[in-house]
Amino acid sequence: SFIPAIRTWNNEPVTELDKCPELKDALKKHRYGGIILFAPNITDSAQATKLLYDLKKNNKLSDASVHIAYFTPVDEEGGMVVRLTDGTRMTGNMAIGATPDAQKNAEQTGTILGEELAAIGFNTDYAPDIDVNNNPSNPVIGTRSFSDDPDTVAKLGQAFAGGLKKSNVIAVYKHFPGH
Repeated sequence: SFIPAIRTWNNEPVTELDKCPELKDALKKHRYGGIILFAPNITDSAQATKLLYDLKKNNKLSDASVHIAYFTPVDEEGGMVVRLTDGTRMTGNMAIGATPDAQKNAEQTGTILGEELAAIGFNTDYAPDIDVNNNPSNPVIGTRSFSDDPDTVAKLGQAFAGGLKKSNVIAVYKHFPGH
């Protein structure tokens, strides 16, 4: 199933579905598995909640005989990769990995983010980042990684995902097998 991004329509950020009637029609016609929202789509929690509601409602208006619930993903890792403009600001994974009780802190981070995402209407988080920081010169991963040790990354990634699961938010490990 495809999950397209709708960052812009006619060179304008998509923040309200009613302002994009052609997009509304295209989404009904093509029956995507969901829509991922990125920073241009989100101005605040109330607006994101309404946009997600409208996207889900638009999906149900179709004359299709089967209505499959949308995946509503977002990239909300904490640290330097966040899409929500309000809510709890979390540290990056490297800071979590450096704490004395890293597993507990990774799970708590996932739990808090999961609660906030679910409250807005997201059901999928493209997190945690489970890249191993095996190349310190990589400018993309760096502090987004829990560790340079694969076992630590696996353990903390599972804990983070377990926290998301508590709020019925699906964790999507990335960037397997590596960035």
